Amino acid sequence: MNLKRTAAEETCTQLNKKGVSEKPRLEEDCKRMTSESQELATQILVEIEKINEEERVGLAEIRTSESKLESKRTKETITVEEQSDE
Repeated sequence: MNLKRTAAEETCTQLNKKGVSEKPRLEEDCKRMTSESQELATQILVEIEKINEEERVGLAEIRTSESKLESKRTKETITVEEQSDE
């Protein structure tokens, strides 16, 4: 029983030493990944803004086209009404 306990304590001690020795590397990996994720988040926000701007421009073009078409239809309607009045 005592032998098992000693073996378990030794295993635990070795794992603790390994964990302590890997801590700086793991912290550095964490910092690097955090930085990368922040950079990716910024890139995503930039792309979203580009898409939103393209959408705004597209909607403005559609509104302009619709307005011109409506104006043309109104003029045609007025012309037809004037012709029918004559």
